[in-house]
Amino acid sequence: MIAAAGNSGPKMTTVMLPACDPEVIAVGAVETNGELVIWENSSRGPTIQGETKPDFVLWGTNLEMASHKADDEYLVKSGTSFAAPMLSGLTGLLWESGRRAYGEGWQFRWAAAKQYAPYFSTKPQEAPLNKDNAYGYGLPAMGSMLGQVAQVSTPSSGTEMFPMIMLMSLMAGLMGGG
Repeated sequence: MIAAAGNSGPKMTTVMLPACDPEVIAVGAVETNGELVIWENSSRGPTIQGETKPDFVLWGTNLEMASHKADDEYLVKSGTSFAAPMLSGLTGLLWESGRRAYGEGWQFRWAAAKQYAPYFSTKPQEAPLNKDNAYGYGLPAMGSMLGQVAQVSTPSSGTEMFPMIMLMSLMAGLMGGG
């Protein structure tokens, strides 16, 4: 399950239900101003139970969307509720790409992928390398992840290939600059 972390930051211990549950992937929001900066209102961990949250961050600020008032009007909004669907969409794309490459039995689970998250996520240099209570693991490298899943053709086992895919993605990013 993927859930928005909440908009109660910048204070610590503000990740909301259900995102504070250890089994839920909590998504925080980053600014869209060219730098990877946590949105001021994005909730931060740790949770009351001591879990480091959020798990990931995605863009969730200054997003233009259709207005509920008129068909030709637009609004600009911000929030972790806009970041969480992006991770959900990435999950669907990864799942479908993996199924096309490896067959119907291929499964993608963020819970299993979290151990490889430092290899396919990015954070500012000054942020801790490990998962932290502001950025989590960081911003997933979506293009690299999708490209690596789609390029691999015949694995021995779909679930065993996930670590190799993530490591290949890391190597491609380090060697090719993207």
